[in-house]
This record gives sequence, structure tokens and C-alpha cells, in this order.
Amino acid sequence: MDYSIEKIGRNLKRLRQERHWKFSYIEKNTGISVDRLKKLESANGIATYYELFELSRLYDLTIDDLVFTEV
Repeated sequence: MDYSIEKIGRNLKRLRQERHWKFSYIEKNTGISVDRLKKLESANGIATYYELFELSRLYDLTIDDLVFTEV
């Protein structure tokens, strides 16, 4: 399996943009701060399990899909 923080960042950015969601909407629904979300999207931070769990629930994906595939 191919895992990279860059892939996760690309996936998070693509998913947010496809849904036309603002960072504030994601923050409200996951509890992850806007600053942290921006770091994850730009691959300047490694997502914790909690963050991956919350984001995968919000985007209705499995954690594996979020981490290992291009969505």
C-alpha cells in the first residue's frame, strides 16, 4: 500500500473543493481547527488517527480510502 502525507493532503483538498465546503464548516463538524486543516491539506503535518477518523466520517469514506487511494 502506498501511503504519503502528500496524497492525504491532495485527497482532503480535492474532497473539500468538490463539495464547496469552507474550512469553518469542516472545523464545526469535526472539531479540527482551521489552521490544522490547512496544514494537513498542504502536507505540513501528519494526521492523527482521531483526525483521520473524523474526516473520513464527514466525507463518508473509509480511513483506508482517505489514506491509500486517490479520491
